[in-house]
Amino acid sequence: MSINTHTATHASYAIAAMEAGAHVFVEMPLAATVTDAQRVVETAQLTKRKLVVGYILRHHLNWMDFIVQARELGPPFVMRINQNQRSTGKAWEIHKRILQDVKNPVIDCGVHYIDVMLQIPDNAIRQDRALTKNMTDAVRSLTIVLAADRSMRENRAIDL
Repeated sequence: MSINTHTATHASYAIAAMEAGAHVFVEMPLAATVTDAQRVVETAQLTKRKLVVGYILRHHLNWMDFIVQARELGPPFVMRINQNQRSTGKAWEIHKRILQDVKNPVIDCGVHYIDVMLQIPDNAIRQDRALTKNMTDAVRSLTIVLAADRSMRENRAIDL
């Protein structure tokens, strides 16, 4: 089963598919919350079904090369991402509904960009911060800042 729907549906669709006996490929992100993601993983383990999450940038040659080049330039001391959904008309109504469904401004490509940012230092993130700003009643802008220290060896991901 391939799940390529709005993020808010990923967990329930994946769980239902695995309980029905299907192996599942689900587009990123796995779920809208950590709790839902854990439920999906637990279901895969209990049902002995394969679960694959589609993080295409981990396998895209251009992005893989970008990570190698970034590492060669030296340690990134600070990385920053600004993600805004820019759309109008019917597309804006769709994006607004997605934002309301997942209650998290990190949607679509934002998940990929954070994943790439976490791969560049090839080690632990020493400090992370997420800053939000209300752009309108419906939109929040999110800025994520990660600081890395190459001497640290323990890997850790940020939890948004």
